[in-house]
Amino acid sequence: APIFVSLYLGVDYSDGTIRNKMMVGRTRHEIYMANWVVCIIGSLLLCLASAVPGTVLGLLLPGTFINPPMAIVSAAVLSVFVVVGITSIYIMVSMLCQNKAVSAVACLVVVILLFFAAMMVTGALSEPPTFENMVSFVNGEMVVDNGTPNPAYLTGTKRAIYEFLDDFLPVNQALQCAQIEIANPLRLALCGAGIAIASTLAGLGLFSRKDLK
Repeated sequence: APIFVSLYLGVDYSDGTIRNKMMVGRTRHEIYMANWVVCIIGSLLLCLASAVPGTVLGLLLPGTFINPPMAIVSAAVLSVFVVVGITSIYIMVSMLCQNKAVSAVACLVVVILLFFAAMMVTGALSEPPTFENMVSFVNGEMVVDNGTPNPAYLTGTKRAIYEFLDDFLPVNQALQCAQIEIANPLRLALCGAGIAIASTLAGLGLFSRKDLK
């Protein structure tokens, strides 16, 4: 998606078609939203290109679903919010950068940063409250200690913040949907929609004042 969005929108700048659209009476908001619709549809088609063959092949194999059908449907619906949210960020970056190569690199940097953030948040939330079967040696004898408190375990406000970030960051949202382990579906959907709205409004505002060379 970041490559598709950046290269697709970069052609408008490299070929000068954005200026042509404005010369025939299209407003900047119309141009931005038209590109937004096309890129969102393109990203969703990329997801379907992976999900549909995987689902069909999976149905042909023996066995049954591990998760209940409604959980799978819920994850699929929430995936749409995730795609719309993160693609809106790519669109904002690409519409504000006139160099196609630079916008592609910038979008990939966004992905890398989001992956690092996801690793940090997931790792922190995965810490167990206590250490189990912890082995130590006392006077040459092996001692197994169970229930030792884990100082890295998050509690209170800090854990609530990390849980919110787990629902807010796009890569964390995608991981929850992929694993079909969604603790708070409503908050995840609202966060995905909020990211899409915020990045689109920011992109529209900045693009309307951008100097198109």
